[in-house]
Amino acid sequence: MSARKIIAFGALGTLFENARERMLESGSLPQFMTSISILGSTGSIGRSTLSVVESLSGSFVVVGLAAGRDLEGLTRQVSRFRPRLVSVADEGDVNELRDRLRGAGVDPLPEIVFGEEGLVAVASLEGVDTIVSATVGAVGFLPTYKALSLGRRVCLANK
Repeated sequence: MSARKIIAFGALGTLFENARERMLESGSLPQFMTSISILGSTGSIGRSTLSVVESLSGSFVVVGLAAGRDLEGLTRQVSRFRPRLVSVADEGDVNELRDRLRGAGVDPLPEIVFGEEGLVAVASLEGVDTIVSATVGAVGFLPTYKALSLGRRVCLANK
């Protein structure tokens, strides 16, 4: 594994280097866009990452979000960024999130998954350039490993 695949989270401005070859080859992204998925999107680092993404609008597209149990925060994020795939901690939260998103006028709804398999799905989503892994503790280990094994750029900010 190349050391360049893991980027320290300290310098937000340099986190998202241009790693979009797969999406460019497929023609699914304009040349200047970098796609990202965020594990731990409703935590402080996830929110900070989304703030940077928003401040650099037109440079990034958020394609996947994973959160624990903050469904209110996740609903706001999905409404704003419109990812293709969203993961929540528990299966019981899937229907509640779906209802919240409908109530917020999100259409079409993203695919909603849950648990560790959901985190892995967000981390290994086809065509993603960069994964921000900002989960608490060991929960982010397997999805981060999966992203690295697929050759994705990983920004690691583990607490």
